[in-house]
Amino acid sequence: MPDRRRRMILSRSDHITVLLGGLERDFSAVETHYRAAKRGGVVSDELQLSLLDYSVHARAVLDYLIKEIAKRSCGASRTRLNFPIASLTEPRPAFEARLRGLLPGLDAARPKLFDYLVSLQHYSDGPWLTQLQDLSNESKHEKLATPVLGKVAAFVAEYKGAGIAVGDSGDCLTLEIRAGASLGLRGADGVTKHIRGPQRIDRDTRDLADADPEILFERREWLDFKFDPGDKYSAMHLLRTLRTKIPEIVKKVRQLLGP
Repeated sequence: MPDRRRRMILSRSDHITVLLGGLERDFSAVETHYRAAKRGGVVSDELQLSLLDYSVHARAVLDYLIKEIAKRSCGASRTRLNFPIASLTEPRPAFEARLRGLLPGLDAARPKLFDYLVSLQHYSDGPWLTQLQDLSNESKHEKLATPVLGKVAAFVAEYKGAGIAVGDSGDCLTLEIRAGASLGLRGADGVTKHIRGPQRIDRDTRDLADADPEILFERREWLDFKFDPGDKYSAMHLLRTLRTKIPEIVKKVRQLLGP
């Protein structure tokens, strides 16, 4: 009986764990259909359906999570509560006020958790949450997502087999190297060459301010799918961001909520 009660109390947390496992399986399906679509240059029905499943699944994890926060931090059990996402035109003070209304008392009871939820918004973490919201809402209620081919780019630096790509589908979107620091590329010859700071590298970088002359670099462009022709990055960039961010958010929230 005690075990049964415990499982009932933790049921939403257990369900979040199950959803995370499903999200990873969904990503594998999306990736498979995405690659096939790129090879053929045509968005298949399978890709559209897998994008629907993946985006709705990702949003569900966040919605389950915010209900867990409300129950444990605000003493509220609400069925109609979605994970708070700031619109791109919503000022930060307005979002914080809305968050206080959604989760009354959270800022006083768990200020670190309140601040963390704010930090996830586009003010400091980029627009990926709003992009997820748009993708899941459109796919559920309007039409299946139909990515279009467009030009994307990355800055690539290499030394004898070792390298780093910064930008779309790269190792990171931006790279900040502080003054006195350096990034080392250890080549196949066992020698390490350095890119030194201070400098900031992104997809639009054309030159390195300070680097060993043996390091080769260039800006590369190619065609990839985008959710909107005006997007700077590929559709896959958002999908990979979700794959990384969603589990990280669950882990952090659980840490802040405690046992």
